[in-house]
Amino acid sequence: MKQVKKNSTLLLSILVMIIAIVWIRVGGDNFSLSNAYFYIGICLILLGICFILGQAQLFAGWFKRRDKGESKEDYAERKIDVRSVGSKKNRPLKISPFMRGCFIIGMVMIVVAVVVTL
Repeated sequence: MKQVKKNSTLLLSILVMIIAIVWIRVGGDNFSLSNAYFYIGICLILLGICFILGQAQLFAGWFKRRDKGESKEDYAERKIDVRSVGSKKNRPLKISPFMRGCFIIGMVMIVVAVVVTL
């Protein structure tokens, strides 16, 4: 079971190619298969990009203004520590196995879509 989980991206990529071969052998429309694979591949790549940007801490450390009637001491307590925000934003991007799988399967689907139309 661990091997299947470890090689799930490869297995899904092979499954995508097998479905394309069966579809063509049965006599299905090549262009509809190609369009579906291309759209699904683009969506998987965009999903991976969204997950990467979601973990990038882009919105950490927004500027906070002093409220009306708020004393300088209260504002100083509420103020954000610049060093902690900088350390969050300067961290390297983390790419999980799920994101890597989205990219690989998306690219395989796009390549298969192009090959099917040739």
